[in-house]
Amino acid sequence: MTPEDDKNLWNLMTQDVKPLHPEKPSAQKPESQSKSSKTATPKPQKLKDPIPQTRAVVEKSREIDKNTKDKLVKGKLKIEKRIDLHGMRQEEAFQSLKKFVESAHSSGNRLVLVITGKGAQSVNPEHWMEDARGVLKRKFPSWMEQSPFKNIVLQYHHARPRDGGDGAFYVYLRKKK
Repeated sequence: MTPEDDKNLWNLMTQDVKPLHPEKPSAQKPESQSKSSKTATPKPQKLKDPIPQTRAVVEKSREIDKNTKDKLVKGKLKIEKRIDLHGMRQEEAFQSLKKFVESAHSSGNRLVLVITGKGAQSVNPEHWMEDARGVLKRKFPSWMEQSPFKNIVLQYHHARPRDGGDGAFYVYLRKKK
């Protein structure tokens, strides 16, 4: 198939295609442009931010400096307290976590470790319909967006393997006022 055949086939397949947003300028260049502009690579279009504006504002107000964030992600900050939520039900784990974080914050701690567990994986294929595992691990991020956590917690990140890996989180707290 020659390049001309490809072009003809493409034109045939796209002849009845209409733009989704006709008010926006077309991404294709007019045929009357010079040869040099046809060979230039087009600039990539900027994609819309998938994060809603309200969430972006919350995230921005909870930022920490790059140096501290790098240390947090690499597990180089000293863990001052830790809590293990293994084996707890959701409500019990939430209440324990709430008390723990509030206590750590009021004590002036900055970095705590929350161990949620990874969630057991069934090796028995007959158990494919049983309840989802790792509920605490999945719930943790949504808990951090609720009160009182959103007012106390600056950042959280999965822990390094030596501190629990995917089954634990570093939680960086605001300074005590």
